Amino acid sequence: MSELGNSFIDVNARNFDDRAGVTDQRANEISRNILSHLPKQNHISILDIGAGTGEIGAYLCGQDRTYTCLEESKDMIAAFAKRASTLGLEHCTFLQGDANTTWPFPDQSKDVVFGSRVFHLLDPVHVVHETLRVLTPTIGTFVMGKVKRDKQSPKDRFRTKMRELLIEYGAQPRPSEKRRAGILDQLEKAGMHTLATQTIYSWETTHRPIDSISNWAQKDTMGGILPPQAVKEKVLTSLRQWALDVYGDLDKDVPTQEHYILEMATFDKQ
Repeated sequence: MSELGNSFIDVNARNFDDRAGVTDQRANEISRNILSHLPKQNHISILDIGAGTGEIGAYLCGQDRTYTCLEESKDMIAAFAKRASTLGLEHCTFLQGDANTTWPFPDQSKDVVFGSRVFHLLDPVHVVHETLRVLTPTIGTFVMGKVKRDKQSPKDRFRTKMRELLIEYGAQPRPSEKRRAGILDQLEKAGMHTLATQTIYSWETTHRPIDSISNWAQKDTMGGILPPQAVKEKVLTSLRQWALDVYGDLDKDVPTQEHYILEMATFDKQ
């Protein structure tokens, strides 16, 4: 993730919790679902990759579990540590590090590798290698959380158009869905078996076209890359015109539905 720059990641700490609709109640639902798929034993070791501000990680901490987060952003870790202190959590360990480098844990030392809204930012080959290295070979479980939007949602339509425009103007966006699918495929080839995708919750929301344009204008990255400024400006100009043609009013609220899903692979045969 370091190629995006710490400043980019730290800026996102300010609104990280709001962008996925993950309330405290929903985060608790996610953690309960993850834990329900694990074997009943006295102690579970959980590694949370890119834990952010601990919106979900806080609920994975527990007296019968060892929880460690690996997070690149100092601001994210500070926000998580503050959350943990407020909640009185005593079983969380915070490590700052880039998950695209070797994870600082011994072989076969973790029962769970979890990441929420993060694996599309990482090298999938590296994620697979490190996951297989650190997971215990009997009950080891990989869990990937993400927000899934309806194909015709304004955010997805904007993202698709933005990526098309990047290519049109000579830039190559980072593949995302294929990268996530590739992680699960490779884990399955390595002997893990995938579980059915779980939709944890769905919610109704609205999105203003102008917000997508403004968000990309304020960030350095587009499509997971750092495009030349000239390319970025062309993309934003074309996006604005496309949005006017499609939606008419850039400030109107467009209704849509979003879903938080979990995808899993495990060595556990039970």
